[in-house]
Amino acid sequence: MPEIAPDPRVAGRARWNGLLLLAASFLSVTGGAVTTVALTFGLLELKGQADAVGMVLASRAVPLILFLLLGGVIADRIDRRLLMIAADGLRATAQLLLGYLMLFGGATIPVMMSLAFIVGMGDALFVPSQSGLVPELLPQCQLQQLNARMGLVSSVAGIAGPVIGGILVKLAGSGLAIAVDGLTFVLSALILAQIRRPAAAHQSQSIGRDAIWTDLKLGFQEFLRRRWLTLMVGQAALFHLLVLGPLFILGPLMFKGAADGALRWSELLSAWAAGGLCGGVAALNMKPRYPLAYAAALFPLSAVIPASLALPLPHVVRLSAFGFGSACLAVFAVFWTTTLHTKIPSDVISRVSAFDAVVSLSLLPAGYVLAPALLAAVGINDSFWIGSAVCLACGGVLLSRDVRALQS
Repeated sequence: MPEIAPDPRVAGRARWNGLLLLAASFLSVTGGAVTTVALTFGLLELKGQADAVGMVLASRAVPLILFLLLGGVIADRIDRRLLMIAADGLRATAQLLLGYLMLFGGATIPVMMSLAFIVGMGDALFVPSQSGLVPELLPQCQLQQLNARMGLVSSVAGIAGPVIGGILVKLAGSGLAIAVDGLTFVLSALILAQIRRPAAAHQSQSIGRDAIWTDLKLGFQEFLRRRWLTLMVGQAALFHLLVLGPLFILGPLMFKGAADGALRWSELLSAWAAGGLCGGVAALNMKPRYPLAYAAALFPLSAVIPASLALPLPHVVRLSAFGFGSACLAVFAVFWTTTLHTKIPSDVISRVSAFDAVVSLSLLPAGYVLAPALLAAVGINDSFWIGSAVCLACGGVLLSRDVRALQS
């Protein structure tokens, strides 16, 4: 059967929707990075204690983990664009109020924790809604490029955000920097309001207590019935628990006593960000017939990151290893996200994406907690070797035909 040429007006609207999503994503990620810097220095000025920083940052992470699955259920029943706008409004209100209190007084630790909790609830609504909205707005042939561009936008925002935050804190103080983050959420909501959903987009449905539990159950069943999905999420779980979590605790510890140790570690993180950018650019034009197998084959190559810390290598070699490993992970992320968008039905994708995200978000803090135990048990070098071995073992998912044979 001959392929029907797409309506130019529909294709143009899809491209415009993609650009709007990219702009909203850039503002949200940049604002979040600004806040991380501003909140840390603001709390240290206010209390002078690191534990206060941890409590407030945790207050934002906890509701994201607790309510992400619920957010997925709601996003599969309600207009996802409106839900993202509402989430931005919630986060903007909390951040603007926090900025005001930090500027003019009244920003106690309990108040800051409460407002951070509200922001985390907004995150729990926004994340699964965005995951479900992308395939709703664009045809499948444009999903890979949009996912690659969103990865690029996140990398650029992750680099620019801390720099902007540091400049704002130095020139105007933490309160104003956090208020700027609130304004980025306002701008993001205004941009999202310009998106026009296709007529075939899923329609809103009523939500009740029984419906929530039923939808959670159905979402979990959809998650379990795809072997390739459970294997890949299991791989991500091991990576966050045994590689990424310990790496970001033990890496700085390794450089703590060295001359210019903090600078060297920050250079490695910059190489990680640069590698992510390069990987995102490379993924724009890749079109493998078996994208999931391609992604799964690239994932073990990230073993060079912890291995470079376990070996007594020159700093430039470690920089190259961090950049290369990060580029592989960035390409993996593009094909993984695109596979979810193309292989999961639109009426359950927010829930399935939420299950995927919950695994990563919950096990990364567990990896932070595990790091000191690994250090005490086997030492810092062997901890990195364990991480490298786990990355290589993740290639075992290629033994499954469900992973190897899934076509684009």
